[in-house]
Amino acid sequence: MRLGLREFRHFVEGSTAEVYLVRADGRIAWANDAAVQSLGYPQEQLFNLSLRDIAPSTAGGLPERFAQAREGELPPYRTTHIASDGTSLEKGADLLRRRESA
Repeated sequence: MRLGLREFRHFVEGSTAEVYLVRADGRIAWANDAAVQSLGYPQEQLFNLSLRDIAPSTAGGLPERFAQAREGELPPYRTTHIASDGTSLEKGADLLRRRESA
């Protein structure tokens, strides 16, 4: 089953799971409402941050994780996000690669 853009957006925007779209340089390009609410940053501020800002313990391994993701999906892993108030939030995470259109 293939989802169109409208269906995909509806699915991720309404999800209670946090969803982030991250550029290859680690900058956050987009996040759904669940992610924004969990971290407590205004959406505009969150989009000016990178994974180094919200997940410093994980960010160091990003180049390797992105390289592995290009080869296929990675197993879920644990990470810690830092909320806007400085609270550490333990999270489970999946890193999925963007599939190129055929």
